[in-house]
This record gives sequence, C-alpha cells and structure tokens, in this order.
Amino acid sequence: MNTMDHYELEKLAKLDALTKGGFEAFLYDCDGTLADNMTAHKAAYREVAGRYGVDLDVSLIDQQLK
Repeated sequence: MNTMDHYELEKLAKLDALTKGGFEAFLYDCDGTLADNMTAHKAAYREVAGRYGVDLDVSLIDQQLK
C-alpha cells in the first residue's frame, strides 16, 4: 500500500483548499503532477486534427517539450 509523505499531504491540502467554493466547473491540468497522460493528450490532438483533414505528426509535440 502506498502512503503519502508529508510533502504530498501538504500539496493535497493546498489543492483541497483551492477547490472549495461554489464552482460550476473546475479544470485542473495535472500532467506530470499526478499522472503522466501525455500519450492520451497526443492521441486526442491527433484525432481532432484528423477531423479537420490534418495528419498531425505527434513527434512534433515531443520536440516542443524539450
């Protein structure tokens, strides 16, 4: 079982405090923070670009991140 260390608990407490309120929506971009989901992002970018007739080379995204 994974347990959170003090630093992770502090981050969670800050996030919890920031998200309190009567929000209708909340967008939190957690790339690299909680999950490495860049592969899913690239697939989504490619799919949407394809809808507009663009064959997106996702390796270009990796080049921009370096």
